[in-house]
Order: sequence, then structure tokens, then C-alpha cells
Amino acid sequence: MQLQKDQSRVGGFLLATGIIFFATFQRSTVIAAEIAPRQSQWAATLEAAKREGKVNIYMYRYGKVLDVFRSDHPEIRPYLLTGTGAQITTKILAERRAGRYIADVVGLGSSNYRILHQQAKILDPIQPALTLPEVLDVSRWYGGKHRYLDPRASLSSLI
Repeated sequence: MQLQKDQSRVGGFLLATGIIFFATFQRSTVIAAEIAPRQSQWAATLEAAKREGKVNIYMYRYGKVLDVFRSDHPEIRPYLLTGTGAQITTKILAERRAGRYIADVVGLGSSNYRILHQQAKILDPIQPALTLPEVLDVSRWYGGKHRYLDPRASLSSLI
């Protein structure tokens, strides 16, 4: 009787392990299928930046993140425009009125993003720009999810 119970437990364990393995394998296959095009998109973005030779970054504070960028991508020269959030927002608004799209990356506080998104309606959706697996993996983000400033959770700033 005990032998049958043990065999039943082992069989149940093997079945559960197989289901978990299959589900994990299927999930990783789906994730890999989603990541491959995004990685090629990221590679294309890097190649375009290398050809251009620079990236225009408008950022309030946090200039030290450029040290990491410079070490990772020495062939791409970052041009950093700094100022207060209001100064950078004013510059972006003036550039857009002139039909110029100079900033490649913008880092501002939430009130300035709200001005650019809600009032000026000039921000592009950020979700298509999230290409790297470590960025897409929401488990690496605070609270286990991407957080956005806009109610549709697709535009504006990723915070």
C-alpha cells in the first residue's frame, strides 16, 4: 500500500514537473519570439546612432548616466543640453514650433512631461522604444510593472 502511494506521488510530481517545464518552455519561446525583433530594432538604432556619431540628450540633472553611456558606446558622442525642467521644456516647445526634432532623449520631471504630453501633445509613445529584454522585464521595475504618467499607460514618461 505504501509503495503505491509513493509511486502515485512520484507520478504526480513528474506530471507537475512536466507541466511546469512545458509551460515555462512555451513562455520562454513566446518571449524569445517577441524579443528577437526588438533586439534587431535596438541594433538598428545603435547603428544609426553610430553613423550619425552623436545623440542629443536633453536632461535635467543625472548627467552622470552619460559616463556609463560613453563607456558602453564610445563611438557615439552624447551632446548634453542641461537646464531647469522649465528651460528644457521651453526649448523643446520652441524647436517643435519651428518644425525641428532635435532631442533624441529627454529626461525631465513629471510636471514638465505633463506639459509636453497633455498641453502640447508632442510626445511619441514610449512603448515601441522599449527594446531590450532587461527593460521589457517588468519584474526588474519597482512594483513589478512599468509606470507611466498618462492614463492610457503608453505615452509620456516611463517613471
